[in-house]
Amino acid sequence: MADQHSHDHHPAATHTDADRTGFRADDYNAGKAVVAIVLSIFCMGVGIYSIVAYTVINWN
Repeated sequence: MADQHSHDHHPAATHTDADRTGFRADDYNAGKAVVAIVLSIFCMGVGIYSIVAYTVINWN
């Protein structure tokens, strides 16, 4: 027996092109913020490492 039910379970798109453009802009800005945060954490780590390495090398 063949199943006569439709298998199209995807709803129609509810976002307009303007919405999608806004989402992309928001995602891009969030990505820039994440990169800035990761870069700042990396730079602080390099600074702390440098201070510790200098202190250990010059330890008397």
